[in-house]
Amino acid sequence: MRAAVRVLLPLAAASLFAASNINVNFHEFDVPTPNSRPHDPAVAPDGALWYTGQLANKLGRVDPKTGVIKEYQLKTADSGPHGLTADADGNIWFTANFKEYIGKLNPKTGDVQEFPIDPAAKGPHTPVFDQQGTLWFTVQQGNFVGKLDPKTGKVTLKESPTPRSVPYGIAINSKGVPYFCAFV
Repeated sequence: MRAAVRVLLPLAAASLFAASNINVNFHEFDVPTPNSRPHDPAVAPDGALWYTGQLANKLGRVDPKTGVIKEYQLKTADSGPHGLTADADGNIWFTANFKEYIGKLNPKTGDVQEFPIDPAAKGPHTPVFDQQGTLWFTVQQGNFVGKLDPKTGKVTLKESPTPRSVPYGIAINSKGVPYFCAFV
């Protein structure tokens, strides 16, 4: 985290020279679990900041107003949560990078629901919702792009047309078309 902030500070300073009326502040939060490898932040509808604690098998919620952090332990050991996103109801959906499932955390109850994917779909990575509420995700090592219907739990996988392309990030355009990055 500290190295990333050092990189961002010169970029922020350069931006300040370009637009002198912009004020940039940085605030760091120390996560409660050391060495958890926190990453892939996302903002929920209530304004809370969420992160994955990949090596600690946790999801974390930061209240940016108070700095209070609450962590949620996942029920399947060594799931390796990676990417996450919030749905319109404030549930947190995440990819279990080490265990081949998509998870849904209900922050009100702490309950986690798991949606298994094909064992060949190793390394689920980045989740994103489209405008209809379908969850799309990439699968790095398995070379897939997938979608999950939250209403039925049905998971559909489509193999990337380029072998070993390692699908990574994904975004949905205004027409509902998914685009993903590939490491080829």
